Amino acid sequence: MQARQEVLNAELARQLEQEGLIAFPEPRTPQGKLPDVLLALGGLPMMLEAEVDDQPDAETKAYQKAAERIEQGLCCLALALVYPAALRTLSPRQLSDALRTAPLRFALLRPPLPETPAWRTGNLQALADALRHAYELLVAEDEVQRAVEQLKQG
Repeated sequence: MQARQEVLNAELARQLEQEGLIAFPEPRTPQGKLPDVLLALGGLPMMLEAEVDDQPDAETKAYQKAAERIEQGLCCLALALVYPAALRTLSPRQLSDALRTAPLRFALLRPPLPETPAWRTGNLQALADALRHAYELLVAEDEVQRAVEQLKQG
């Protein structure tokens, strides 16, 4: 029996919480949208959209859904993720262990959206680190923007 993608999303959110991130699997937003995982990074919403690599055009679909979340104004950071299909065949206990070490394909998105996403492959720790780093970059850019505005105002 194969696990549905929603099971993978729920386990991913649980493990991201163990990494110290705030993650909600399959939530309904106030706008009625259903991201696969909603993360709160320093109070900023980030949405994760996933596919499984046994689906046709998994990378393209995950990227398009993540980009739509930014274009809809629902978040300023999004992550496209592709799970390896082998995760679908595991029991819940096996899935918990395997997801930590599985080679996950992911691309971080933020405005302006690139035409070609920069896909990376890494384990859960690499994904969590990439999320934290993206947030830090966004905050640093915001601080620089505020400093520039203050300098302009004299």
